Amino acid sequence: MKSKILLKILMPLFLLFASNVLIAQSITPSGSITAFTATYGSAATEQTFTFTAAGLTATSPVTITAPTNFQVSLTSGSGFGSSVVVNTDGSGDVTPAVTIYVLMPSGINAGSVTGGNITLAEGATNNTVAIPTSTVNTKILTISGLTASNKVYNATTAASLTGTAALVGVETGDIPNVTLGGSASASFASASVGTGISVTVSGYTLSGSAAGNYSLTQPAGLTADITAKGLTISGLTADNKVYNATTSATLTGTAALVGVEAGDVSNVTLGGSAAASFASAGVGTGVAVTVTGYSISGTAATNYTLAQPTGLSADITAKGLTISGLTADNKVYNATTAAILSGTAAIVGVEAGDVANVTLGGTAVASFATSGVGTGIAVSVTGYSISGTAATNYSLSQPAGLTADITAKGLTISGLTADN
Repeated sequence: MKSKILLKILMPLFLLFASNVLIAQSITPSGSITAFTATYGSAATEQTFTFTAAGLTATSPVTITAPTNFQVSLTSGSGFGSSVVVNTDGSGDVTPAVTIYVLMPSGINAGSVTGGNITLAEGATNNTVAIPTSTVNTKILTISGLTASNKVYNATTAASLTGTAALVGVETGDIPNVTLGGSASASFASASVGTGISVTVSGYTLSGSAAGNYSLTQPAGLTADITAKGLTISGLTADNKVYNATTSATLTGTAALVGVEAGDVSNVTLGGSAAASFASAGVGTGVAVTVTGYSISGTAATNYTLAQPTGLSADITAKGLTISGLTADNKVYNATTAAILSGTAAIVGVEAGDVANVTLGGTAVASFATSGVGTGIAVSVTGYSISGTAATNYSLSQPAGLTADITAKGLTISGLTADN
């Protein structure tokens, strides 16, 4: 009798113990989550883990809850939220294993993101999956709207920009809260003359309440040309000359380069052999003179172009001609200064190319300096002239240096007879 009573007391306890062993409640995750890395404005790549459950309340689902800054979903690519629920089967189990998708979404400010635990709970039964501290990197912004300006060589790498700088890549909601500022500075990769030389830019900055979520890349890919600087030559004048039927001209003074950058003075040398020419060979005033033949050399010479001296002019004056071939004749005093010439008048000094184009003409008139008797009396000549297409390039001197004698005139006496 005592045995039956004891059995009745112990049996419920045995059944309760057996029940607890057979239906122990558990939520068992499998897999782990590593630290997320994302760029501001973009979600991180999804990660997953799985879990199973056993012995739970059949009518109560398992709730999976993400920590702050993270989301979970039962579907890859969609359905993400702060929590999801997974129903158990009729026995209170979750089997086969269910995949949970974990995401660090967009919209989290750049910096270190504190992790936490994903909780899986049904009633008093729970478990966790840890998320390590993660990172949201700043979003890189670029600058558009700028071009580098070409320039003339100035021995520096300084460059200038044109256009309006504009930020590219700011998230729509941040546009009022991110401002481009700073003081831009542009530099050529080299100072020398060249085409398509790289130009680097620095100095732009970001400001605004959302600026900490971004990093700024200075404008890149800009190029421009540096063209040679023009040099001129000073210190020269063109000389006047007497007509010689050529355009050749001569220069006086000391040629000096104008415009060489200070740092290049010792590296640019003026050389060459100058040749000067009048614009025309004929007589004239202020006739333009062109110069050729100067050149530059030296290690910095390729950064310059040389303009030959300009603006020079000079006068070409008429060439004086004389007349040869004449002599003055002696005469007997006749109370006048009239003189007579002998010989053939010929022009002296006409340039070879002009001989056919300058002709001596006119009617010569010769006169003694005095009408009285004398020896070696100077005889002056007037009346000669020149004509022809080249005559304007000459001036004519009348024959000079002529002399002759005026001898006494013999007289006789009349009116007399001799007496016997």
